[in-house]
Amino acid sequence: MWANLGKLIANLIDVAKGTKKNSEDIKKLNQQVTDLTNLVLALGLKFEHSKEMSEAERKNLLLELENILLRNGLQVPPKGLAPPSLPPSNEPPTGDS
Repeated sequence: MWANLGKLIANLIDVAKGTKKNSEDIKKLNQQVTDLTNLVLALGLKFEHSKEMSEAERKNLLLELENILLRNGLQVPPKGLAPPSLPPSNEPPTGDS
């Protein structure tokens, strides 16, 4: 009987140790999830900022192109229309096609 009681107590101690370790592991995993969530949010913000910067850069390049065209006496195509095609080249075909 005492032997069985000793085994039961040893098993309870093992279960308690396992439970404590599981609780510590869960806390670590929760921290990792929190860290990853913060990282994903930060990456999302950086992506959005990068997108906004690209749009601003594209607008600046279009304005620079407009300025160059106007300085050289060329007409700026209306917004939303495709630019006119280039005049045909005077060079003979190379036969690569």
